[in-house]
Amino acid sequence: MGRQTGILAACLLWAAVSSSAIALDAHKTALAVAQRAAKAFENGEMAAAAQLYHDAYRTDAAEPNYLYGAARAAQSARDIAHAEADYREFVALPNAEPARVQKAKQYLADLLMIRVDAKVAEADRALSRGDTVLAPPLYLEAYGLAPERHELLLRAALAEREAGETNAAVSHLLAFVRDAPADASGRATAESLLRSLDKSGAVKNPTATPQTAKPGVATASAADKLFATAMEAWRGGRSYDAPLHKAMEADPTHPAAHLLNGLLSRQTDATGASKSIAIAVQNRARLTPFQAALLDATEPYWREPNDVVAWANQMTQLVKQFPNEPEGWFFHGVSRLFSNRANEADASFTECSKIAPDFVPADGYRSRSHA
Repeated sequence: MGRQTGILAACLLWAAVSSSAIALDAHKTALAVAQRAAKAFENGEMAAAAQLYHDAYRTDAAEPNYLYGAARAAQSARDIAHAEADYREFVALPNAEPARVQKAKQYLADLLMIRVDAKVAEADRALSRGDTVLAPPLYLEAYGLAPERHELLLRAALAEREAGETNAAVSHLLAFVRDAPADASGRATAESLLRSLDKSGAVKNPTATPQTAKPGVATASAADKLFATAMEAWRGGRSYDAPLHKAMEADPTHPAAHLLNGLLSRQTDATGASKSIAIAVQNRARLTPFQAALLDATEPYWREPNDVVAWANQMTQLVKQFPNEPEGWFFHGVSRLFSNRANEADASFTECSKIAPDFVPADGYRSRSHA
């Protein structure tokens, strides 16, 4: 018995020493890679620095500053999607330095403004070439990201009026008049336009405010029921178009319905998908926490031009945060399939089916990953 105990103790000691040696090797390897990353950063090779810092962090995740370095390098390279994904992952780490966490949060705010400005510039370009269909949803996407910029509602409304979308224009003019400060630039223009539309019969009360659902309050509306029917049909592999579009007709601002429509129609109707996503962004307060996180994670996919690699990276963070949501694993798989990572896609679709065995689209995409 004593001999067996001695053997067991020796085995445990060997395992501990071996584990420590492996950890030390990983630390040394990661440190060497991080030094190369720092050199690349100094030389202005930001994309290479970001990748090297990433490699260092994946080798030694005990050192969060490697991830911070990857985010800083990506930001310097104007790789907004990867920078945001890395900063978000960094601020969630329990061993991250508080001072750097605060800096990372400020950088995230700065990057958000860059995305807003880019979206506004894209809308301005669309408007300058006379595309009054594409411009409004782009302005609304920007407004959803920066709701303090009320002038974007007015710009969307003016473009909608040009496009003949009078109901949408009225709704956004009313929202602007309701939410913008009393001395906001453009208020006189909005009020004058509402009076003009009132005379034409397009709006009965220019001083009324549009009806909106209270944030976080779910109601069993007809649109909710239609959306539930559409979700059940989609997950069951049946036609979902009719109930989904009826849900959006019943409630034109239903964010969950527009989010699903935007994701599923991105490949076949980019303009329609963009409009739906803009509505989802503008009404994100009515989404569940998972739906809001899915909206954020899929931003690299539905923006123009899209970035499926960044989308795949952000979907990885989503399924870590919501591991029991089958839709999360499904779109995680789709993002990997689109970024030519078939084996990883197959694993994601398998996980989706484990959580929800009746999730038929996962089976269909799994067969595509084997093709």
